[in-house]
Amino acid sequence: MSRHILQLEVPDVYNEGIFIVKDTSIYTSSLGVSCPSLQITPPGFSTPTVITPTSHNFEMILNACTLGITSPTNCATSCPNIPDGIYGIYYTVAPNDQVYVGYQYLRIVSAINRLNGLLCDLGLPCCLPDQEIEDQLKNISIIRGYLISAQTNVNTQKEYTDGINQYRYAISLMDKMTHRKPKCVRH
Repeated sequence: MSRHILQLEVPDVYNEGIFIVKDTSIYTSSLGVSCPSLQITPPGFSTPTVITPTSHNFEMILNACTLGITSPTNCATSCPNIPDGIYGIYYTVAPNDQVYVGYQYLRIVSAINRLNGLLCDLGLPCCLPDQEIEDQLKNISIIRGYLISAQTNVNTQKEYTDGINQYRYAISLMDKMTHRKPKCVRH
């Protein structure tokens, strides 16, 4: 029996105000596609936001308002940041009780941007760094490893507790780095 093979992709982004979802499903043309439904549950929410895609193989660029994180009026003049955390993503087409796919996705955009900021604050010279900067580079590398491991544990291994604990540990390591030395002023 032929059927659609549903799958979604959430690409990495650096813009904290957007959440991208791509439909990378393989559709069987003889079956047609009807009644698509995309449900996304942000971290801390119990009810998903339901979005009806207008076509298959879509690419949606969502913001805090379209995800139901903030009211639509908050997005009229700005694009509020979307928080890091585990997002529940569920996609289905008719017959909806038989053709569906679901994911738990750990978003780490804010953490990665913060870590990249710490890297920029080091003011790396165009030569080999001194021992203090080298130690900071090692710390940043370790933290990046924890963030990637956290995301892999949630998104691929389905180890949600381990993943979120690694994410929190990486944040605590960044907090220690931030408090260790004064922040650089950017111009």
